Amino acid sequence: MRKLLCCAGLVMLFLPLTAVAQDSPKAEIFTGYSYLRSEGVNAHGFNGSIAGNINKNFGVVADLGVYRASESGESGTAVTYLFGPRISGRSDKVDPFFHVLFGGARVSAVGESDHAFAFAIGGGLDIKASNSVAIRVAQIDYLGSRFGGETQSNFRFSVGIVFRIGKR
Repeated sequence: MRKLLCCAGLVMLFLPLTAVAQDSPKAEIFTGYSYLRSEGVNAHGFNGSIAGNINKNFGVVADLGVYRASESGESGTAVTYLFGPRISGRSDKVDPFFHVLFGGARVSAVGESDHAFAFAIGGGLDIKASNSVAIRVAQIDYLGSRFGGETQSNFRFSVGIVFRIGKR
């Protein structure tokens, strides 16, 4: 009986520590600068996302990117809208993540526009500044699109701020 009480006491002692270790936000809102390298064109713009975390390590993401490029006096705009799962590692200071996103892209230039299937495979690293704010020091994605029956291989790099909402 004494051993059972000691074991129960140890479990009760360490139970709060496991709860702290599993602390994760219910949702995360990211906004920041993004660089897109597409078919030899450098584009700069905005990347934002909203992630709903189902549990500590798994969530669902909606991602929006808007980019502008100007080359030889011509300017163009690209918009990506992607959705998919995210897997996150959680620790006291850093949260690395990996995602696979699917959706679409729209490009427009010189009065013409086109829509296509798009996808992103990548991940990043968030460093916690406080319980409710983190800094996304890097998000790196391979961004594929399929315009005109041809597959384009693009590179995307984003940095910014993450607002962490609620606790799971």
